[in-house]
Amino acid sequence: MAPGGQTLTFLFTDVEGSTRRWAADAAQMSEELATHDEVLREVIVEHRGELFKHTGDGVCAVFGSAADAVSAAIAAQDRLSLPVRMGLHTGEAEERDGDWYGTSLTCVARIMDAGHGGQILCSAATAALLPDDVERRALGEFRLKGLDRVQTIVQVGPGQFAPLRAGPTVVELPERRTSLLGRDDLLVGIDAALDEHRLVTLVGPGGIGKTSTAIEAARRRTGLVEQIVFADLATVDDADGVVAAVARALGVTVPGVAAIELAVGVADVLIVVDNCEHVIDAAAEMIEMLLRWRARVLATSREHLELDGEVVVRVPPLSDDAVAVALFVERATAAGAAQPAPEEAHQIAQLCRRLDGLPLAIELAASRLSVLSVDQLLDHLGERLELLSAGRRRGRDRHRTLRDTIAWSYDLLTLDEQDLYRRLAVFVDWFDLDDATAVAGRLRPIDVLDRLWALASKSLLIVSGGNGEARYRFLESIRDHAWEQLVAAGQADELMAILADHLGAKLAELGRQIWEGPDDDPFRQMVGLLPLQQHALEWALGRADAGRAKALLVPYGAALPISPPGGFAGATRLTELVESTGGSDVEVMTLGLIETLFHRDFRPYRATISKIVPLVELTPPSQPLMNMLIWATGMAGDESLQRRVLETATGLTGPFGLFVETIAFPSEYDAFEGPIVSAAGFAGPIEERLTRTIASIDAMPTAAGRGVMCVNAAFVAQALGRPDIASQLADRALADNPEPSSAWVAAYSHKASLHLARGELPDALVCAHHVEQMARRLGEHSAFVPVLAIHALVLRKLERAEDCGIVRGVAPRRWSLFLLRERDEMDAWLGEQLTPAEAAALAAEGRAMALDDVLAIAPSAVTMRLDNM
Repeated sequence: MAPGGQTLTFLFTDVEGSTRRWAADAAQMSEELATHDEVLREVIVEHRGELFKHTGDGVCAVFGSAADAVSAAIAAQDRLSLPVRMGLHTGEAEERDGDWYGTSLTCVARIMDAGHGGQILCSAATAALLPDDVERRALGEFRLKGLDRVQTIVQVGPGQFAPLRAGPTVVELPERRTSLLGRDDLLVGIDAALDEHRLVTLVGPGGIGKTSTAIEAARRRTGLVEQIVFADLATVDDADGVVAAVARALGVTVPGVAAIELAVGVADVLIVVDNCEHVIDAAAEMIEMLLRWRARVLATSREHLELDGEVVVRVPPLSDDAVAVALFVERATAAGAAQPAPEEAHQIAQLCRRLDGLPLAIELAASRLSVLSVDQLLDHLGERLELLSAGRRRGRDRHRTLRDTIAWSYDLLTLDEQDLYRRLAVFVDWFDLDDATAVAGRLRPIDVLDRLWALASKSLLIVSGGNGEARYRFLESIRDHAWEQLVAAGQADELMAILADHLGAKLAELGRQIWEGPDDDPFRQMVGLLPLQQHALEWALGRADAGRAKALLVPYGAALPISPPGGFAGATRLTELVESTGGSDVEVMTLGLIETLFHRDFRPYRATISKIVPLVELTPPSQPLMNMLIWATGMAGDESLQRRVLETATGLTGPFGLFVETIAFPSEYDAFEGPIVSAAGFAGPIEERLTRTIASIDAMPTAAGRGVMCVNAAFVAQALGRPDIASQLADRALADNPEPSSAWVAAYSHKASLHLARGELPDALVCAHHVEQMARRLGEHSAFVPVLAIHALVLRKLERAEDCGIVRGVAPRRWSLFLLRERDEMDAWLGEQLTPAEAAALAAEGRAMALDDVLAIAPSAVTMRLDNM
């Protein structure tokens, strides 16, 4: 065995023509093979190698040095009577259970396969380690099956042999004028598919780079086949044209399939058949014949050929920002634009993502950089089909502009498929079969499904099978083209109205299910529908359709306090629209109130709450409305208004009524006296309420509802001075509400309180940091209140009165009901440490600071304390 850690050289041998020899004289072959085995075993041992495998008519051995391995091969050839071909390669490998594994083994096997009986071949890596007196001759560079890199093959010893079986390939492919970036993994997959199958079809939308990828994949087969040719079907329009294009590629001057068969029959050939989609039936028929004649075919098309044995490889968009940026910069400079500045990389990456990573779109956009800046390109992406309308004076017409390449696919659709394609333009994001059926006219779902799959198979829709149900989406560029067709057909407003009505009904049902079950998917579905909801809402508001706008917004109120704040974008505009007509809709006013709370400030919305609550007391409230108002008054810390809302809502029943019943009034906390003896034995009205709350959690039918109940119970426990119970309930709330939400914010606030009570200040700041990250990502202004509260309370624990005064002054005077007891204690302490004038000056200083600077005060103070300990 070669010592561990040394460079290993492998020797593989094989008897040439062994099958024929066995058939001619089995007894003699058996005798000769026994001698063969003995000779190889002896020379391998004599040269300090190890024979680790028999392969029937050959052996595999490993040596600690290349010189020993080659000496063994030369000695064996001198003594063998059978025609044995031998291959050697030096490299790394892994030993497992007495065998060896790795690409080095693949390499040595392929080198051996390329040789002839009596010939010894080795890799350049092995040849470089041989003594100068070993005779050797480089035979050239060859691409070997299964290996990504071209290998230099060297013959060891004398002798003249036939050309290697990995002989040079006749390559007749178009030259690519641009780099092929970001396709390495794809090319490896195509190469592996071509190793195992004789028909591989690259499928993808126009402009995705199928042709360039196919040319490079074919070029990488050099050395594995005798001939590689390229047949372009872009300019043909019938079966005769397909036959003629393939004949031209093969150099056949006599027209007809018979001549093609003869040409294919005399060579091991790989044929790239490009652009099959517009003559799909004729192309499939031709390719089927080529396969029958043993040719290997790499096809490109916007839909697969549906032939037996076909392997479909989908060419994806460029998803790596760095690759997309590199392509943009390369094409921009090639078009004469100045090299973009390094600081523009972020905007270029954003631009490429907006172009769906479509190489053609990126190249066309890059060609505009000579007359537009990157920021201007981003600003004009709303008109991308016009923006990307030039850049190529020559070449196939369908690739001269982005519109041309998409129109090429559209023109190939049937009239029924074109109709659905236009209708689906109302979807700006993922949609499912139910959504598509709603806008498809009077088609049955099964008919819609057939047409969806037709569009997907022609690379006009992206399909995702997540969560067991197929969803669909246009690339943005394709969706822009579909929208143009919908507008030209005069159907845009009609279809948008249908979409708005469909989404309103769907969201209302999901909002109900969040509280009543039967499962927890509704919340995730509502989050997933936000892009479509916002698109439909913009349309409704733009046409002053207050009814449809309200239907699209109210269901997100039903989901509170677990819905993302993005669900309320546009509520202020709806409120202004209703008020402009002289109306006063309580639900609309509440929606506008919450949007202000989320994204603006706490101060101006208190007057709005005061206006809404009296209206609520006069009008029986809907559950979604009460849900929103309870949450809004709680976030504001407005105890009197929250009490009025809760008292109005006490008649509600079912899970929502249970939710209301378990809310405690903060004003009762100060009157509470007496210890909490156990979770099961509380005494007094507030303890009883906490006991009832904890016991009722499992009654909620959904995880979302249980999460909210846990937060409510934690809130009561917190006010009673039991942060341990509050933290346990918060952990359960986080488990039931893994997505960032208002319940999620409250849970982290309760956990921070426990850390504060224990003096675990870094852990309290970690909780605040989680909430801060969510607030920044979602743009939720209200979530910064508990963040600031935790930071201020940490500084209180450190007894840094001035720093605490700065942070306390940034938060609202009456912050949300989170950490209420701690706030009151801190305010009393600050009153002892600071005069009113000092407190006011510190608060003004905090409000003048950037938020990042304010949030850096407490972490710095904690770090300083730890350093001094």
